[in-house]
Amino acid sequence: METQRFVMQNSGASLVLLDNDGIRVCQLDIKAQWSIGRWDPIRAVTPDISFTSPIVSREHGWISNVDGQWYYVDNPQNLNGTFHNGYKIPRPMAGQRRPVPLENGDILRIDNDDLDHVNRNGVLMLFTTAQVHGEWATCSLQRVGSMYIGRDASCRIREEALYFSARHAKIKAVRGQYYLSDCGSMAGTYVNGQQVQGTHLLREKDCISICDSNYFFLGDRLLYCQRDREMEHQILCETTPSLRPVVLRADIATKRVKNNSGSGMKELIRDIHIEIKEGTLVALLGTAGAGKSTVMNCLNGMDLEGVQGAVTYRGVDLMKHFDQMSYLIGSVPQEKIFHEKFTPEEEFELAAKTRLPARLSRTEIRERVDRTIEMLSLQGVRKNWNCKLSGGEKTRVNIGIELVADRELLCLDEPDQGLSPNYKLEVFQIMQELAHSRGKSVEEFMEEDERMKVAAMRKVASSQGKTILSIIHDVSHIDMFDQVIMLAKVDGVGRLAFSGSPEEAREYFGVDIKDAYALLEREPERFVR
Repeated sequence: METQRFVMQNSGASLVLLDNDGIRVCQLDIKAQWSIGRWDPIRAVTPDISFTSPIVSREHGWISNVDGQWYYVDNPQNLNGTFHNGYKIPRPMAGQRRPVPLENGDILRIDNDDLDHVNRNGVLMLFTTAQVHGEWATCSLQRVGSMYIGRDASCRIREEALYFSARHAKIKAVRGQYYLSDCGSMAGTYVNGQQVQGTHLLREKDCISICDSNYFFLGDRLLYCQRDREMEHQILCETTPSLRPVVLRADIATKRVKNNSGSGMKELIRDIHIEIKEGTLVALLGTAGAGKSTVMNCLNGMDLEGVQGAVTYRGVDLMKHFDQMSYLIGSVPQEKIFHEKFTPEEEFELAAKTRLPARLSRTEIRERVDRTIEMLSLQGVRKNWNCKLSGGEKTRVNIGIELVADRELLCLDEPDQGLSPNYKLEVFQIMQELAHSRGKSVEEFMEEDERMKVAAMRKVASSQGKTILSIIHDVSHIDMFDQVIMLAKVDGVGRLAFSGSPEEAREYFGVDIKDAYALLEREPERFVR
């Protein structure tokens, strides 16, 4: 097995190359156009992305970025053509080009016309915008009988993220064919976006997905990235929030629902174009009726019915694959969802048992509960009844019910509602720490006990880099937020008025943010984008 370590750039567009020479990774964002072809020592010019395989033509094609969208263009003069996601790209007319738009997880392949009988010199190119750190590797399925993917030490591909079950998915070889089944996991197993029910026969180029982890089936092996999640969190926390990669993107032309007060459809929001970076604290503001809850429920994938456009999380389209990604997204409602006669400790233990995969040991559950209590600064009241807690503490318990399951994206609906100024500040500080704080350093953990190295890294990782989107009304502490999204109501439809930092918001509106509400009420058309 050959691997190549790499570190993604912010936009994360890369091409993973697989041929007889092993695995290589090309980071595409370095420039806008790349030539693809066969390396020829006699020629003076070498393609940007070169292969030694004789099945690849000297000038086989190009990959180009146009206005932020990547495309593959096949050279009509190449010998064998190119497959895109298993379908042969049609030959264009002489002198023409047919750009093929590329999306995260797309596979380009140069091979025989009959992919049921692949050429041993065939090459594969995986286009990915997944911003992960680790090593690309292949896992051979030949002569293994059965193999598992999961958290257990017995798994052939072992993953440590909490959304994996001990034995999450199984691949079994039967007379030269390979069958995939889910092992009763909580997060589910998906093939090409469809959840696996029962046994699924794998076919060349199938993409097996478990939340945001992907495994590409290549006939007799899997291509996947062995992610270094501790490194991902470490790099994220050492990066200024403004320079962190975009993790959530919305390009919503409109959202319409049935008009309950009359015939036809009613438009709720229009032209919502938002980018949210990983590990940032984002405030969602707006005038009355501007669609704050509607936009929130689009961004978290909870209500995308009637939406024209796209919402993606980690490059995955939530409109098509929300079920696959839902395990990474937590929504905390305005109303209290905890049990009055439970303690925070009991509340989080129940949440851990119901929201985390089965077969977690009591020790693992206890560690997760303790860590959640520590992250929310509830150590002093962990054994007090929830009904006896202060307003700020109750809000933190509400957040902790989702946090205990290690959700990456937390969407909060007015967590400051009904709180006194002191408690509001307390809640905002906790939210800021969840997004930014390093918590206790690895060195501090190691000083306590050298044997806790691995556990220390996991604890540090679990306290960092949450992306938090929150509807708020009180902007007294708005500078604690990295990004402000402000909505306005124009002709009864919610519109985007601003998205940027608090300082940029003051410059854009020409007044303090608390005074921008009045401007948006008087003349919203002036500010909508």
